[in-house]
Order: sequence, then C-alpha cells, then structure tokens
Amino acid sequence: MNILSQICVNALKDSGTPGVAMAALETEMDVERHTFGLLCKKGNASVRSTTLFQAASLSKPVTAWGVMKLVETGRIYLEDTVYEGLTVRHLLSHTGGLEAVHDLGIRPHEGSGDLLSNVRSAHPVGQFWYTNAGYTLLQLLIEKVSGRSFADYMYEEILEPLGMINSSFSLGHDELVDDVAAGHSYLGQQVPVLWHAQQAAAGLHTTLDDLICFAQANLNGGAGVLQPDMVALMHNRVERPIPYGLGYHILTLPNSTRLIWHSGHNRGFRTWIGFVPKRQKALVMLTNSDFGQSVIADVVRNWLELMIDNVPDSAKQTLDLLP
Repeated sequence: MNILSQICVNALKDSGTPGVAMAALETEMDVERHTFGLLCKKGNASVRSTTLFQAASLSKPVTAWGVMKLVETGRIYLEDTVYEGLTVRHLLSHTGGLEAVHDLGIRPHEGSGDLLSNVRSAHPVGQFWYTNAGYTLLQLLIEKVSGRSFADYMYEEILEPLGMINSSFSLGHDELVDDVAAGHSYLGQQVPVLWHAQQAAAGLHTTLDDLICFAQANLNGGAGVLQPDMVALMHNRVERPIPYGLGYHILTLPNSTRLIWHSGHNRGFRTWIGFVPKRQKALVMLTNSDFGQSVIADVVRNWLELMIDNVPDSAKQTLDLLP
C-alpha cells in the first residue's frame, strides 16, 4: 500500500464514508488502482474498479467532449448563438451569466418537467458564474444537432470510443445494475436511487476503470476521439481572469504547474478528477457519501504536495482542501 492509498484508508475511516475508488496515474500508462470499503453501508459487497458511481459534475467535462466533437466536425462552432445571445463558448465556460441551478435528482417515476424552466439570466455575460443551466442548454443542442438522444449520442461518439463502455448518461432511469454504489447522506442514511434530468451537468454514471480511460485521453491528446488541438483548447482558460476552460476548472500552481480539474457533488456522492499535463499525472476519486469530500481533500492535498512540495493556501481554498 503506497502513501496515497494509506491516506485514503485513514480518511475513509475518519469520515464514515462507506466506499471509495481511486486511481493515480504516474504517467499515461502507469496506473495504480485502489478500491476500499462497501457499495452500501448496510451491505457487505465491496467497491471494485468496475463499480458504478454517480459522477455528478464530472459529467460536465465529459459532455464538453461531446460538444467539441461537433465543433471538430464542423457541425457547430464555438461562436454559434444557442440561447438569447449566449454562444457555445459561453455555455461551456460558465460565462453566460445564467442563474445557478441544481439538479437534486428525481425518482424514476417522477416527471422531469421542462428543462428550460430554470434557465434565467442573472449576471453580466462574460463573468464566471458556475451553473448547471448552461450544460442543460448544451444537452438540448446536442440532441437537436445530432438527431439522437443525448445519452445515445454521448455513448456512441464519446464514451464507447474512449473505452468507457460501462458508463452511461441514462442509467438509473430504466435500468437496474448489481455493481453500483449507493449514495449516503450527511446523516449516514442511504439516499434513494435518483435520476438526473440535467444529464449533461450531473447525470453520468461511471466506473473507476472508465474514468482512467478518460484521464488517459486527456493526457495523450484525445486518444483519437478528439484532435490534440481540441483537447488543448479545452485545457486553457477562455480568458486570463476566468478560472475555467471549456469544461474544466484551470488552476496554476507553483513552478508553472497547471492543474486541469473538476469536482462533483450529487446527493450522497462526492467525486474528483484532475490532470497535470506537464507531468503526465492524473488522479481520479469516486466516493459514495456526502462526507466523501474530506477523503478527497486529504488525498488530493497529499497528491499535489508530492508533486510541488508546497501547495499555497489560496489553491487549497479553491480546491476545497482546507479542514
């Protein structure tokens, strides 16, 4: 057991989080996988690298690949207007000034309502305001341009070609799977199985093995699914003051180390993924508890400190790593 996995085990016990799946990529092909704990607090089935977790907002960078595939093939352009003067670029980078909305999830038999009902302007266009609303609009755009359901398009054009064959944007709506993690609330109670109508923003179900494929594709310039220049564009800030690229948070650390990252939080789940392209390193973490953020914080903080020695408090605050 290496340093990071021991830190993960200790944090898991301290937080009361039932289970975690994590992977550290030392290079694109040098991968260490670790799984600890249980699918469900009241059960005895163990988390595996094939266990499905809700990715939560890790859905957004994956969705961004789907959008950029349409850009690369010339079916849409980043400056195309999508909604009330807002462009594809605005929506990918959370600079459209839309009001923050959240998808708390619904039971499969409940109706999702009108996806556009919560899309409202609230801030000046061009400023960074994180929201699910822009990705809901991108979900509808993908369906309109491709002529397919969002989930089908994403599986056929992005997930399957990347080798993410066990991942899905529709799972939980009409399918039951045995090897799936149950979410747990801050009270330690199991969260009901919920479906997220805002699929592009929060609806991905994925596994550790599949997110390793995604991390590798981000490190190797697209894995043939996107061209390297498209991936590079996504990994850079849309403007210098904006801490976001096209689907990813961007954070510059000491020694000109650029961290490309995203976190996720659905009810009962906390997730994280990050890449340091300059050093060909990546980290993936999936947990099945609202308390999973403390596990993620301990591991991410130590992962970064092993690379750059001293992580500034300002970076820790941005990454939600402070106690």
